[in-house]
Amino acid sequence: MRTKTDAVYPVSDLIFALDIGTRSVTGVVGIPDGGLLRILDIESAEHDGRSVVDGQIENVDMVSKVIKSVKDQLELRLGVRFQNVCVAAAGRTLRTESASYTFSLDSSQPIDNQMILYLEEGALQQAKNQVAMSDSQTEDSISYTCVGYTVLRYYLDDYPINTLIDHRGKTAKVDIIATFLPGEVVESLNDATGRAGLRVASLTLEPIAAMNAVIPQELRLLNLALVDIGAGTSDIAVSNDGCVTAYEMVTVAGDEITEAIAKQLLVDFDAAEDIKLKLAEPVTEIVYENILGFEYSTEPEKIVASIRPHIENLAKSISDKILQINGKAPSAVFLVGGGSKTPAISEIVAEYLGLERNKIAVGSGNYMKRNLVSELPIDGPELATPIGIALTSAGNLREDGAYVYVNDVRTRLLTRDLNTVMDAVLLNGYNHDDIIGRNGSKLSFTINGKKHVLRGEISLPAEILLNGKPAAATSIINSGDKIRFKPSIPGKDATCTVREAIKMAGPRNVLYKEKKIPLRIAARINGQAARRKDFLKNGDELMLYVTTTLANVCSQLGFDPDEYRLFLNGVERDKKTKVAHGDTVDFQPIELIEPTAPTEPPENMELMEITETIELAEVTETTELTEVTETTELTEVTETTELTELH
Repeated sequence: MRTKTDAVYPVSDLIFALDIGTRSVTGVVGIPDGGLLRILDIESAEHDGRSVVDGQIENVDMVSKVIKSVKDQLELRLGVRFQNVCVAAAGRTLRTESASYTFSLDSSQPIDNQMILYLEEGALQQAKNQVAMSDSQTEDSISYTCVGYTVLRYYLDDYPINTLIDHRGKTAKVDIIATFLPGEVVESLNDATGRAGLRVASLTLEPIAAMNAVIPQELRLLNLALVDIGAGTSDIAVSNDGCVTAYEMVTVAGDEITEAIAKQLLVDFDAAEDIKLKLAEPVTEIVYENILGFEYSTEPEKIVASIRPHIENLAKSISDKILQINGKAPSAVFLVGGGSKTPAISEIVAEYLGLERNKIAVGSGNYMKRNLVSELPIDGPELATPIGIALTSAGNLREDGAYVYVNDVRTRLLTRDLNTVMDAVLLNGYNHDDIIGRNGSKLSFTINGKKHVLRGEISLPAEILLNGKPAAATSIINSGDKIRFKPSIPGKDATCTVREAIKMAGPRNVLYKEKKIPLRIAARINGQAARRKDFLKNGDELMLYVTTTLANVCSQLGFDPDEYRLFLNGVERDKKTKVAHGDTVDFQPIELIEPTAPTEPPENMELMEITETIELAEVTETTELTEVTETTELTEVTETTELTELH
């Protein structure tokens, strides 16, 4: 641990950069010093567990604790309190888009910085549109965020030119290459740093940062490739003709080598990582203990030989990607990052690319030292990216230290030569979504095999006042300006319940005497029974089933299925028969008493009538009352008989 420095620095003059890698977090603090960057302190800490996978944060809380640990140590030694931090993004899903934009000029007016800004913003918007169009065609559920862009070339009246400033012409054009990462990558960076008490003041891409450290502008006339081999990803950048021409990444990196060691030597991941680090040191023997508790001692060369196929796979993946994006082997390759220490990696890359071994440089290179002043060791290749992040921010620092006020908060401008409202707002802790607005995410699913896509809500734009007047995010600002900023309100993500999806699928009816009778529907999501209130997720397969029977429809109409004959499409069916959309149903009452053929009345007709009267009395009256009636009627009959006999 370094001791606390006696020097006192204004925190507003310091640049605090963080490299949040797959295996560790490295913090670098520097201060601009006469066109160079003076490195004041460096701190690094490893993650507890694998909370970052392939360069992408997966456990925000665990990562934030490591960030806070690094931040606290640097603050303690420097005697400052950091609020802003510069970071670089990486991830397993990197996209790049090339775009151009042209607009007409007034030949009587020279081109100024604002025109160039509008030109670049037009090209950037074109790149974003291309990404959005590609997503709509593939129904990609990932929402991408632009994390940076590089100008490839300017044109004046169709002629290439290095700078447009102060020139006159009829048309201006710019070619750019923009880089995009999934929105959750950027959001997780903001969340992790935010929980550690920091605000992201500037964001760049990791290969851009490493390129700025290792291959400065004066070297980019050459066709060079930079490969930052981390633990989870290998980030690649290629330069040619004075600019960066391509960015890419492969998800093969140092962790694959660690895992190969773990399998070969039967050790856990942490022990394998320690062995990998020792392989890069000048040692003659490596001692380790396997998971069974047995201790072994072996030569480094034997371990390297056992994992060589995995090293070759890493080298081949990197080389193939360089050839793909560059179209040929470059003039030279710089390997940086902790993974560049992998034994034999440079020799194998040279072999795959067909280059001489001395055309592959391992480490940060001599050119990085030309931009730095440091009493600390900074030669390690693992420091290329964190120092590159700091150098990128230092290169954008205005020499005059201009300040503006964003919602009454004094904010120093850390931007390129041209300052806009967007620059100031981003430095004040807001992000691009706050400025531009993020539309709600779309939702894609299928109903009975048919694809449905629901669009999210459109965001409400940000409200900006510059010195009391409405302004745009691209409006030019000057020192002392006052900005009132109300963030954009993001659009709500598209949602859909099973009940809403049933409505989308349309009604399911049967016809009864030309009247539509709705049917009961059951639903299953991905083969599992679903409720009406359940929400669908991206990629869900919803199946809707009609479960209504003829008896259900009959009851729904107020009839008793047991008293009616049930007909489906003109054919009599039983009451358990399932109906389908578009079927015709009918119901006819069953005759309770079947008619019989007439017969001759019996001789005792009068007595039969009496019996029928008695039976009717038994049905309609209580037993007690019936007994009385029967007695009375019998008496009446007897009296009549006696009277007849008397006569």
